[in-house]
Amino acid sequence: MKISNYEVDNGLISFPSIVIGGDFSTKEPIQILEQGLYKPPVYKTIVVKFLRDYKEEIKKRIETFFSPEDQLFKNRKIKKFELLSKEQPIEVKYDNRPYPTLKTLEDDLGFCSDSKEIYLIVHSDNLNETDYYKFKAAALNSKCRTQFFNIEHVPYLASGNSAYTIFNAWVQLAAKMDGVPWIVNTAGTNYKPIDSTTLIMGIAFSAMKEGVVYGVANFIDYSGIAQQLKIFKIEREYNERSLYLTDDEMKYAISEAVKWFGERKRWNYAGDLSTIKLFIYKTTPLYQTEEEAINDILSKPTILSQSVKEIKIAHIHVKSENFGIPRMYNLLNKEYYVKKGYYTTIYPESQIKAPLDETANRIKYKGEVIFFPTGLLETGKTTLGTPKPLFMSVHSNFGIALNTVIQQIPLLNLIDWEAGINVYRAREPSVIKYARRMAKITNYTLNDDKYSLNDSAIYDVRDIM
Repeated sequence: MKISNYEVDNGLISFPSIVIGGDFSTKEPIQILEQGLYKPPVYKTIVVKFLRDYKEEIKKRIETFFSPEDQLFKNRKIKKFELLSKEQPIEVKYDNRPYPTLKTLEDDLGFCSDSKEIYLIVHSDNLNETDYYKFKAAALNSKCRTQFFNIEHVPYLASGNSAYTIFNAWVQLAAKMDGVPWIVNTAGTNYKPIDSTTLIMGIAFSAMKEGVVYGVANFIDYSGIAQQLKIFKIEREYNERSLYLTDDEMKYAISEAVKWFGERKRWNYAGDLSTIKLFIYKTTPLYQTEEEAINDILSKPTILSQSVKEIKIAHIHVKSENFGIPRMYNLLNKEYYVKKGYYTTIYPESQIKAPLDETANRIKYKGEVIFFPTGLLETGKTTLGTPKPLFMSVHSNFGIALNTVIQQIPLLNLIDWEAGINVYRAREPSVIKYARRMAKITNYTLNDDKYSLNDSAIYDVRDIM
């Protein structure tokens, strides 16, 4: 369909299943209880810490958390979930000391980094946001993984009202213990948006009057197992127009991502760096300085590494509501719900005849994508709330970028283990979600040397779940 000088196309893409224990393929994460995790935990010890309050009654509730009654999940038997299985026991230790504040607990963080322990921090009320993020920063610096759990979720174990909340906590614990809850199943499908030459990075900004911080999340393989973050600090006066990267900053961010990518490929024996397809998901538009940096790299990819001979780059601006998010309605069902996976692409008429595999040495192609990660399900069921689409602006040097981005979004949503039971309802691509969160953590520690994070370090997504 043509509107003015633009071509508008519509389509529907199915979300793939996930693979859990025993190579079992499903679209129901809850089946982990019966089939097990894709990869069991490496850590074997959970240390329970009680924040502000400790009572025997609370300890008994947490003991129930690790030994639930079958009726918690109604007729679904818990057979092979490694956190609870008697065949692969996880040791649970209890620290019976009550810690009055998070600050008093910080001193203990260094004790868990070498022993492969994870701290389960039990609390009963809302946490102060500043204290929470500073604690998370302290945990990152100590290389200690932590999981917070509100004890108020536990009293209802017997009735099953909080079953899914508790299941999500189990899955997050498993991931933080270096287990792999699931991978995305792309076998036997037409999904080819990520292969061994694909590097995906997310850039999100967090701003304060004192300066600007942005976090970069790097993803590498189609399993989504390698999800790591690097922090970059920008020293410039803050204003609403300062959320951009200069030519040098963009080149540095990309070169660091490629360096990390090369190390991962060598570690996995996954080939060389001669060809790279780079997808940059970002929370702000493509600014002139950023485009100039990308064009320089496209014309001379060896500035990244002597090993890089060919590179394709797409910049995807994932727009916030400040940019205006379009709404769509389906008149063919009474709820007016658009189907999950429905998309619309809008691009200049001049690009219609461009070969799909054409590659230029500069940013040449552009277009808009409206994609519904939530909506009317294949079963006919609806999700809570009105489906709100992702609105993305895509700039690239190759002709198939729009189609590839459409295929990537389901994968980037499904590799978010934190979502747990709700992973098929996730809206924001994890590549943006965790870059934004890391930037926020850094923001809280910007002017405090005690909590300041190391901008030369690489952090795992599991550390900030």
